[in-house]
Amino acid sequence: MIELQKIETPEDPTGFYGALWTNEANTHVICEEGSRWYVRDESGETGPYADLVDAFTAASARWGEVTLAPANRLRREIETEPADQISHALLAYLADYGAVGIDVQALARRVFERVGADEEAWR
Repeated sequence: MIELQKIETPEDPTGFYGALWTNEANTHVICEEGSRWYVRDESGETGPYADLVDAFTAASARWGEVTLAPANRLRREIETEPADQISHALLAYLADYGAVGIDVQALARRVFERVGADEEAWR
């Protein structure tokens, strides 16, 4: 499994600025350059992709199992944090990253289970 962590890259003198998702060894990378996304590894590069979702899908097809470190932390938080705080963790993740790297429906159901909420009451 390849776990990617997000690193904010500072603007450099050439004007590059974007998001960088990389593994610890920097051998597997999803990067944003301007409004385009690329998947890079030791074998080369694919892209551009329109957004992180498309780049993540391409990376998963190319590398096999890929996860995002914040998604892994979210899953742990849902299992270990106090029940009254876990729905906030899910919402915070969605606000920051969207649905990339998670099964939103499965995690939302798990949040309902943990907080003891009646899912039918929300419908």
